[in-house]
Amino acid sequence: AASHVVDYDCLFPEFLELRECDVFGRGVYARKNLHPGIELIQSDSLVHVISLNERGSYCDWCISRKESLRKCSQCKFVRYCSISCQKLDWSLHKVECKGIARITPNVPTNTIRLLVRLLAKKTMTQNESKTLPGGGEWEMDLLTSHVPRYSEELKHSL
Repeated sequence: AASHVVDYDCLFPEFLELRECDVFGRGVYARKNLHPGIELIQSDSLVHVISLNERGSYCDWCISRKESLRKCSQCKFVRYCSISCQKLDWSLHKVECKGIARITPNVPTNTIRLLVRLLAKKTMTQNESKTLPGGGEWEMDLLTSHVPRYSEELKHSL
């Protein structure tokens, strides 16, 4: 089978490029100086979590800022603005829900929750493929870990 080289440049506007950097690794880099406020990329997120310091102000699914949010009845940690949002998040949240309930009153860090959700998403979508605009298939394994480049102090803080 012939290998297909994917043209990632077609995923970005002409002022951005995907490249490797010895210091920062693979990433999206600007080809020119950009003005503050310019939209670089618009994309759906794979997964997200609400920062611990913003908890209670935003729905964990739709990220809407609300005065009154409902807590998950099992873990009492994750909050939703509606039953609809709770149902939409359930496939990801059910993976973390029992674990969060077990460690209460302690709470997982943002990084731990994000990793759990990312691994859950990977498991849920392992048989799905998504065609990239430049051809080829998108896979979660295309994501790059930058942890090997972290200082020991930063690694321990995670």
